[in-house]
Amino acid sequence: MPPSLRGHALPRGHRRSGIMESMRIAMLTLGLTLTLAVALPASAETKQDQTEVTSARHDEIKEVIKEGRYADAEEQARAWLADLEENPGQDSVPVAKALDLLVEAMWRGGKSRDPEPSEAIERALAIKRKLLGPDDPEVARSLLNQGQILIRQAKYGEGYKRFQEALRIQQAALEPDDPLIAHTLSNLGVYLRATGNLEGALERYQQALVILKGSVGEDHLRTAKLMNNIANVLHAMARSEEAKELFIEVIAILEENLGPENPDIALALNNSALVFKDTGDYAGARPLYERSLSIREKALGPDHPDVAQSLGNLAGLLWSVGDRAAARLLIERALKIRTAAFGPDHPDVALTLQNLGFMLSRMDEEEEARKLLERSLEIREKTLGPSHPSVADTLNNIADLHRNLGDLDAAKAACQRALEIQEAAYGRDHHRVALSLWILGFLSQEAGDLDAARQYYEESRTIRVATLGAGDPRVAENLVSLARLDWRQGRVAEAVDHALEAEDIARRHLQTTAAVLSEREALGFEASRTSGRDVALTLMASGKVSVPDRVRIWDALVRSRALVLDEMAARHRAVRQGQDPETAKLATELEQARSLLARLLVQGPGSRRPKAYPDKLKLALAEAEEAERALAASSPSFRQGQERRAVRGDQALEALPAGSALVSFHHYTRLADPANGGDARESEEGTASYLALVFRSGARPPQVVALGSAEEIDAQIDAWRAQASAAPSILPIIARRAEARYQEVAVALRQALWEPVARKLSDEKRVFVVPDSAIHLVNFATLPATDGRYLAEDGPEFHYVSAERDLVRASQSPARGVGILAMGDPDFELAPAQGGGSQPAPTPEMPPDPEGEGCQGLSSVRFSPLPAARAEAEEIAALWASDHKTGQSASDVTLLTGKEALEARFKQLAPGRQVLHLATHAFLVEEDCTQSGVEGAVNPFLLAGIGLAGANDHTVGKDGEDGILTALEVASLDLSGVQWTVLSACETGVGPVQAGEGLQGLRRAFETAGVATLIMSLWPVQDEATRHWMVALYRAHGEGLRTSEAARRASLELLQGRRDAGKTTHPFYWGGFVATGDWR
Repeated sequence: MPPSLRGHALPRGHRRSGIMESMRIAMLTLGLTLTLAVALPASAETKQDQTEVTSARHDEIKEVIKEGRYADAEEQARAWLADLEENPGQDSVPVAKALDLLVEAMWRGGKSRDPEPSEAIERALAIKRKLLGPDDPEVARSLLNQGQILIRQAKYGEGYKRFQEALRIQQAALEPDDPLIAHTLSNLGVYLRATGNLEGALERYQQALVILKGSVGEDHLRTAKLMNNIANVLHAMARSEEAKELFIEVIAILEENLGPENPDIALALNNSALVFKDTGDYAGARPLYERSLSIREKALGPDHPDVAQSLGNLAGLLWSVGDRAAARLLIERALKIRTAAFGPDHPDVALTLQNLGFMLSRMDEEEEARKLLERSLEIREKTLGPSHPSVADTLNNIADLHRNLGDLDAAKAACQRALEIQEAAYGRDHHRVALSLWILGFLSQEAGDLDAARQYYEESRTIRVATLGAGDPRVAENLVSLARLDWRQGRVAEAVDHALEAEDIARRHLQTTAAVLSEREALGFEASRTSGRDVALTLMASGKVSVPDRVRIWDALVRSRALVLDEMAARHRAVRQGQDPETAKLATELEQARSLLARLLVQGPGSRRPKAYPDKLKLALAEAEEAERALAASSPSFRQGQERRAVRGDQALEALPAGSALVSFHHYTRLADPANGGDARESEEGTASYLALVFRSGARPPQVVALGSAEEIDAQIDAWRAQASAAPSILPIIARRAEARYQEVAVALRQALWEPVARKLSDEKRVFVVPDSAIHLVNFATLPATDGRYLAEDGPEFHYVSAERDLVRASQSPARGVGILAMGDPDFELAPAQGGGSQPAPTPEMPPDPEGEGCQGLSSVRFSPLPAARAEAEEIAALWASDHKTGQSASDVTLLTGKEALEARFKQLAPGRQVLHLATHAFLVEEDCTQSGVEGAVNPFLLAGIGLAGANDHTVGKDGEDGILTALEVASLDLSGVQWTVLSACETGVGPVQAGEGLQGLRRAFETAGVATLIMSLWPVQDEATRHWMVALYRAHGEGLRTSEAARRASLELLQGRRDAGKTTHPFYWGGFVATGDWR
């Protein structure tokens, strides 16, 4: 949780994006702020009651309410009331005051729906009116309490009448500057704010502020609470910067008066976070939301309505960054709490129904979404009136649902009504009006009214720029919409401008937001953000783009590739280079949390209460991600990471060696060309496609190759992989048939993927490949050439990089490591006692749960011995020692096999090495543990890894390790000096892929850890063939060949050896390994 904000500016940043994201903002913000009810001041008491008011017991209970301990205050008020009723009688003024305290404790404690506070306040009013008269200021106190109950019951009109009556009494009986009048004016502002009269609310609040500043001072608790209400209204009026500054003051005053853990501070934090989120600053909003939620759960309990508010707001933030499963869980919990607290017909319930309905509509659960949204609209119209701004929010969500269902007329009608409501409430120049205009533009475009669509888009954009700023991601939404419209109308140059401006805004926002997210969260945000890439690449594929614009698009593509990978690597470097003790402590905590999570997965659910396993996994994942976010917040990226992100397209091309070429693949959604037919809906949704940009060294601009349907090419890649990874029979005739089958599918893939690119090349000897999506899984060298030969023999030398920026060296590279660590043929059956003793698993033993089943984690993974891997590791170590005699000591070669090949030894010895060689088993568990209820808990970084000594035992040794080195653990290591990591194991180069970000398994983990070059396999490799390939690789490297040359030499040596021996030349034996990263 963040430290006190006193004296510090809250963090600033950019905003979110994604198609229909503005609707998300309105859907998830309006109505989520609550107003701080200003505590009833103790001034202006009637003379006869002065003794009672200042009594110690009354003051004690008021103090408990002030501290936010509402349950304690209720208990104490009941006790005092019981004592008073026994002594002076039931109709005394002290009894009425005790009732006031009881009622205040109950409505602040979330019990306004209970009949007791309503009955108690009626009794208090009756006593005061009888004993003091109907116009006594004490009567006004009880009226204000009654008004608070009615407002919370959504009886706004009745609540307003009580406030008005209280104000009339006070103005007649008190001095004009009495704080009681300020308090009542504030309550009137609450009503006006709730009913959409923002100008009226601000006027009442400002009148009250003048009174309080003059009577109690600027730094008083009452003043701070009133300033909170003013900040809420400023936010609603789109005066966000003023609201932010005011919230800083509010939080500082509240902390000074109440301490850091008071519910009033939680409310101010929540409201402040809303401003940050609504202006796109997720980095600033998240810690405020989380601190607010923590305070409320601790102070109020897990089922308090204020907890539901924090849950709903945090759900909105998680949804905006792409974490849909987590968002849904939180919003469903919030709905349950609010329904129990307020009943089914409360506006807060309607808000939560709306938010959940929106989420379900985006998760393809349209029927349930429709029910929830219609119910939300019914409640809001009934409780708030048909013209309330909140009704407009629900209408816009209903419009979105109708559009998804293809009913454009119903969608337009709902949105038009929303626009009318918003204009009446806010005026034309408000960002929520801009949202409705943007939706109407979208609907008009789909209906074919392109002129009307452009008018709506332009006006929406103008309003958003004026109210939110030109860098707001909602402006990017307008720009993408305009770019798509430009494309449909043939306005190519304008489409390029709009698409690239949108991408620049969205990219900057991703970079800002990813800095405070875990890697899983950042990848989700990247996958869901708004982007101009699809339009830009569609324009490139059309061949209609000018040469200068092709260069501009290329530069934008380079800047947007692998942004999350860059952020994670930069974060890792910052931790390694930083000397701050706090950062080091957080890094250690993250490593421990990841190791605990990995151990839990290795052990699996076991035979005792396996049903509890998903919950333990979720908890462990949450703790690991919290540690990751804390570390990210404490360690801003250093200069090298900033340099890499700033690399331009022209710099990448300048780094291209002479005689080489760069082939940059892109997976995108190609919009239908209206010139070739295609309806409006098709032009919006488009078709998943591939495109390649080809550069020859010294040549500009890019040559564009539209490759066609991604679905078709991906199917060809799957067919190719199935044949490439299938081990041929030892019988020659069957092996030849297998190679013929391979040739058939591989030729088809070559024709679809390589030949169109090759036609743009000349005699380049080396080709750098930047893959995307499924192309990451292709080794181009294994594709057939002619006459039974392969591209490995007759084609260029291939080398793979994650991003075009990888061609450019950083100005400051880490110190080069020394020597080699070679590990091979671990003793997988090693018991912990043999590897350093055993210790209990980190989770407690539980009674058996015979009914439980579910995800087995990694406990089902078992490894067989690899005798050839031992020989391989020994040969590699010997080759290294032979090739590096000069200046190398014996300690520079470390060989660990059998029971010595321990996970703990690897973690200890790997940092600082020049080369890491791992000849063992790797794994990628494809089982989806979400089927067992572990929503989002299991990802490729946990289910990919390497088996080391003791891996089959699935217990933890005294060294704290279990023999399973997961990708998540690898990513925590400092491997910045490692030049080569050779993963001599099965499928170390595969895993789930994400467009624009690459593979998500071991490859990404080693890149994040700082390894310069990775040599990895694309399919299960044969033990003995792998040994020969690796020995050939190191021999070539020892001769001074570059990585890409050495890898090619090794493949050719095996291929030619098999051909000379009359054996099958199926790529299964020689084509499984590729090199990625630094090619030098």
